[in-house]
Amino acid sequence: MMEKKYFTLTYGCQMNESDTERINGQLEELGYVPAETMEEADIIIMNTCSIRQNAEEKVYGKIGEIKKLKDKNPHLLLGIAGCMAQENKGKLIYSELRAVRKSHVFAWIPIMQGCNKFCTYCIVPYVRGRELSRSVEDISREIEGLAKEGYKEVTLLGQNVNSYGLDFRNGTDFGTLIRAIDKVDGIERVRYMTSHPRDMT
Repeated sequence: MMEKKYFTLTYGCQMNESDTERINGQLEELGYVPAETMEEADIIIMNTCSIRQNAEEKVYGKIGEIKKLKDKNPHLLLGIAGCMAQENKGKLIYSELRAVRKSHVFAWIPIMQGCNKFCTYCIVPYVRGRELSRSVEDISREIEGLAKEGYKEVTLLGQNVNSYGLDFRNGTDFGTLIRAIDKVDGIERVRYMTSHPRDMT
């Protein structure tokens, strides 16, 4: 019996890169293996971005390519995820999803999504929703697991990491999370993106 193959395409920010790693993990748990090219895939997932216009244009062009593959192979499945596909109304389930990471040393760690700032030039609040933070415990548990696997560096991801934890309304903030991560043995470097100066203490 031939193995089913998947191919994923990612457009946009590091948050989408991280989301794709988790999509890949879910596909592999379902028994799929990575395809080298789109042509040999049984399922193609496009993780899309609507923040930048050129990313949207690339997605539309790629959909045209995939449509030709679908004409040749009617059983080919195409999935579209990310900002162009939805406005992210669901709650975070990151900690429950296995990720297939590209690196064995460095990992993306989503800590929150959405933004409440509504800057005039930016559509993030409309496509990623309002600010929603993962718990300190969930994030720490994920990073502890990575440290045990030999990871040395993590990058904390959010549309506005400086407002991390404010939605809990219990005194938790970005500093609380940084101090918790600092207690994890084995992690030597912590980076973060993206930040907004208004919530920096």
